Amino acid sequence: MNTIQLQIQFGQRKGKILQYPALPGLRPTLARSRDVLFNWVQKMTDFVCLDAFAGTGILGLQALCLGAKHVDFVETQQPLIQYLEKNLKEMSLLSQSTLYPSTAKEALKKFSKRYDMLFLDPPFDNISLAQDLWDELLHKDLIAKDCLIYLEIPKNAELPLSHTVQLKHKQIGDVWIYLLQYS
Repeated sequence: MNTIQLQIQFGQRKGKILQYPALPGLRPTLARSRDVLFNWVQKMTDFVCLDAFAGTGILGLQALCLGAKHVDFVETQQPLIQYLEKNLKEMSLLSQSTLYPSTAKEALKKFSKRYDMLFLDPPFDNISLAQDLWDELLHKDLIAKDCLIYLEIPKNAELPLSHTVQLKHKQIGDVWIYLLQYS
């Protein structure tokens, strides 16, 4: 199986190379997008985060390396879950994370904590998943006051997510990245 490599760019394990299977449709957040995001949000000390459409989990992993207290990773593809678990073990971060091998909607039934940061990078062929998940998180009162939301969407998509204010945004290639805040 072909593999891809991603690198931790900030924090405790800066420079660590992570391996993942090169699965069809896998679209990890670009290094440039991660660089912009984590320069926008430099400190994540004690954050509780949700990486809702995790894929490789690179956003949640980077958050843990920047001091996040806990990250919930949600992913449907078993090979990615196995690699993510392996990487978390290698980096001694497994105790600070929970893996949900399911859809975000299914995992939502098990969530009980309030999130300080959400990473929403839904499959580009189904952007409405982000809005649906957001609505459910609001309904279940799982969003902390002033929660930050990273959203990555195609450049031609409309910005979803009600009850948020836009703090920052940037176009990188064919995508828009946003840093939003729950208001």
